[in-house]
Amino acid sequence: MHSKNFITGNPWWLWTGGILGVIFITSNILLLPIVGASLTVVLALNGQMIIALIIDHFGWFGISKRRLNVQRILRIVRMTAGIMIIQHF
Repeated sequence: MHSKNFITGNPWWLWTGGILGVIFITSNILLLPIVGASLTVVLALNGQMIIALIIDHFGWFGISKRRLNVQRILRIVRMTAGIMIIQHF
């Protein structure tokens, strides 16, 4: 059996998942009737990709750093351009 306390023995950021999950689900529920299903999904994906690039760049959560480069930035720019196209059509 482990001797460390589950609550105090884990990093603080581990506990942010619950509240962020509630915000994510609530945002999707509220956005769906306003912007439509496809735009709701791609906005969430784009946000996740941007955050993933930031986490990779700074090596947060104990992962190895993967610096931003032109290709990674261009992929996000293309994804954002696709969102703008979906929004207008």
